[in-house]
Amino acid sequence: AFQPGFSFPFQLTSSDPPKPVPFRIIDGGELMLPSGRIVACDPFVSYDRPAFVQQVGKGRARVRFSFPMVHGEQGGRVAFARVEFSPAKVARWEMALIPGQTLSTLKADEIFGYPVDAGTGCFADAEAFAALRQAVAGKPELTEAWISEGEEAAKPLGMPFYLNQRMGPANIIMFGSGWGDGFYASYFGFDAAG
Repeated sequence: AFQPGFSFPFQLTSSDPPKPVPFRIIDGGELMLPSGRIVACDPFVSYDRPAFVQQVGKGRARVRFSFPMVHGEQGGRVAFARVEFSPAKVARWEMALIPGQTLSTLKADEIFGYPVDAGTGCFADAEAFAALRQAVAGKPELTEAWISEGEEAAKPLGMPFYLNQRMGPANIIMFGSGWGDGFYASYFGFDAAG
């Protein structure tokens, strides 16, 4: 879904035949990773979400969104969001886990993921969330302002919501979550060298 020219057959209604829908890639900016402990969650309701067990390199990484153009260039939903730590080709995928989760406890049709209750997902370094918890203590209006800012910032991108918010020594990159409220899995992609 992040390769130029990618398309996927969509059936818009049950009476329509599937037709190929192209995807476009949207640049979401750079994610600052001062600790290399990455968090994915709903930033409006999951201030205490722990970082993934898998650590990443400190520094910066590019965030990109894959967006099916079901309704043309404008309107629609983010299908996939990713943080690009390396340009290397992915050889295998592993489900991202937080402390206390074990893949062996999952049934065949189950996933680990994060719950969404505000229609929004995000990527951030754990240090950004530590700063967020301090900032919103007693000031819930702080995140209220993000709603209108994110709606405005998303318009030029043709997305429903996008916000790149500086928070302490890092930032939080927020985006409209696929089908809105629900449950979303994250995965780490590893190259052939691991």
